[in-house]
Amino acid sequence: MHGGRLTARTWDYVCLGLRDQVRAVALDMRGHGDSDRADDYTLDARVADVAAVLDTLGWSTAHLVGMSLGGLTAAHYAAAAPTESPL
Repeated sequence: MHGGRLTARTWDYVCLGLRDQVRAVALDMRGHGDSDRADDYTLDARVADVAAVLDTLGWSTAHLVGMSLGGLTAAHYAAAAPTESPL
């Protein structure tokens, strides 16, 4: 996920470079890039957005990568997300 004042386009070359190894998805956080404006820009709202994207994609697991604001959002999502035992 991108940093503050940036957009998903920040990750274009990274996603391009990884295209043969993973399915990489870069999203515009609320109020950035092509996303719509919102009334709520809290960390909880951004974390809920990540959950909604993963749910829409049907992914039960994902590796989250972010810089600055995106890294903070990814870390908070990971801390709040339910985990399954590998056993």
